[in-house]
Amino acid sequence: MRPHLLALLLGTVTLSAAAFDLNGALNSLNQTLDAAKGLGVSLPGSGSATGVVKANQTCNGPATPPAAQFEPVGDGVQVRDLKTGLIWQRCIEDQEWTGSVCRARNSQAVNPGPRLSYADAQQLAQQLSTPTEQWRLPTRRELQTLRAASCYNPSLNLAVFPTAPAWSSDGAFWSATPQSEGKRRGVWLVSAIGTSDSWEETGPEHLNHVRLVRTEPGNRASAQ
Repeated sequence: MRPHLLALLLGTVTLSAAAFDLNGALNSLNQTLDAAKGLGVSLPGSGSATGVVKANQTCNGPATPPAAQFEPVGDGVQVRDLKTGLIWQRCIEDQEWTGSVCRARNSQAVNPGPRLSYADAQQLAQQLSTPTEQWRLPTRRELQTLRAASCYNPSLNLAVFPTAPAWSSDGAFWSATPQSEGKRRGVWLVSAIGTSDSWEETGPEHLNHVRLVRTEPGNRASAQ
């Protein structure tokens, strides 16, 4: 075979292999996008016309729990965890659901939410509650069921809990789990950024994020 014909054939084989690898990568991406679309969201940085802000999130593996573990409730303002049965507010304090992302009501906000005192967090739960939907602060273990341990900033699955603006390099959620040290009394905080939790007193000077949860009647699968 002539040298130039052999080189042409080898080049064709190389291009075909590259195309195969590209198709495989595109199929994997499409599967991830399909899972997100099932929840009515667009992945951060996906170029959606809704203006989702690309997060600074870093993941060392797939975000868990996976998006397929959740289903939207009603118009998507709430999501149900199919494993625990818990129903979560998709948005945190002072955010609103646009149909694809939880966006801060304050157009000048640089963080997803302004954070609230513990008393204000409890009051927010009361304000949102109805005879059929009793919202409350989650326990530490309940909040930890949402944690994407392989991800940082935030340690959340953004296909389930998309937010704008993007998370900053700090932040934690109030829990209802008490903790004490000597004469000091407080509650556990669950990190929204990483996996290191801490606890804090509940005085009005302490502010943290709020993600409310509710339990459907008859569901006893809630973590404590």
